[in-house]
Amino acid sequence: MAFRFPSKLATALLCCVVAPLARAQSTLPDPPPSNPPSANSAIASAPNDEEKSSVTLGSLPKNILQDQEAFFTTPARMKAENLYFLVPALAASTFLVGTDTAVERHLPQGTTTVNRAVTASNAGMGALLGAAGGLFLLGHTSEDDHERETGLLAAEAAIDSYLDVTAFKYIAGRERPYTGNDRGDFFAGGDSFPSDTSAVSWAAASVIAREYPGWMTQLMAYGTAGAVSTARVVGQRHWMSDALLGSALGWYMGRQVFRARAANEIDPRTWGTFVKSLDDNVPNPNFMGTTYVPLDSWIYPALDRLAALGYLPEYVQEIRPLARLEVARLTLQAQEATGYPDVHNENTRVVGELRREFAIELANLEGAPNIGAQLES
Repeated sequence: MAFRFPSKLATALLCCVVAPLARAQSTLPDPPPSNPPSANSAIASAPNDEEKSSVTLGSLPKNILQDQEAFFTTPARMKAENLYFLVPALAASTFLVGTDTAVERHLPQGTTTVNRAVTASNAGMGALLGAAGGLFLLGHTSEDDHERETGLLAAEAAIDSYLDVTAFKYIAGRERPYTGNDRGDFFAGGDSFPSDTSAVSWAAASVIAREYPGWMTQLMAYGTAGAVSTARVVGQRHWMSDALLGSALGWYMGRQVFRARAANEIDPRTWGTFVKSLDDNVPNPNFMGTTYVPLDSWIYPALDRLAALGYLPEYVQEIRPLARLEVARLTLQAQEATGYPDVHNENTRVVGELRREFAIELANLEGAPNIGAQLES
């Protein structure tokens, strides 16, 4: 495999492209600012709730300007721990650029295949941007903030990616495949590095996949974006490294825009699943099954007596049969009203009989599991 080591200027440019990705891998949070957050930190760190709530169509230009300032000042905020990712990533990027011409010789050369690949890449990018636009319109008409936010953030990330990639394109000046000397030289007046179509597609896909982190949505979003990048290479519009680094930049921009602007960051580990909370482990009497008290039971005359004496204000005589859990709840009311067990009279004796009869249900009301079997004759 032939390997062409990029020039020093090209390597420096690669470092600028990879630097934001290295910054994104930092495991240490930024120290809290002593002053109110500035536009510089809109993407570099998570903003406050007021900033996150400013996702509107009118705020889009201002947000994009903040994003661009944060992106191009990323190298100034590099830390020592970022080098653990930057150095290997830069080496891998340099290797990719150096092997572009070798990879090119193994790609399909048929005119039909090339034209179809170009068409497919444009269609894939259009589908992702169309999905973002559709979500915005759907959310706007149905007043669904989540859908509207998804469309706006995907558009913001796509525009950010296009602006960044366009800047790198004209700085790099790399020739496209099968043009010039067909070696992909940098600073030769071209516009191949990196791929703007790949960057825009991955930016939109990155936001959509994070807003709806189910496996099917991620498969469709990232699968479409990956197909776009592949098709740009097969369609002879970009070198392999152009597509891969453009994809990485687009993914990064979508990630950072989502983290900076999304109202609620969603945990993909619990998306689409039902997870019990701690409260779910405590039995809830409101959802327990129970049997009914037979209509000829002695329970009803006892309840009628207590109600007539004013001890059961919520008891309705016309509603029968009553569930055993409901009778247990009424028993607790009567117990409090009659002064059981401190007071001894005929009324508290009735309450005592009710407590013995509904001992299991009273325990259920206090949180005991509603599990068991009972035989009555």
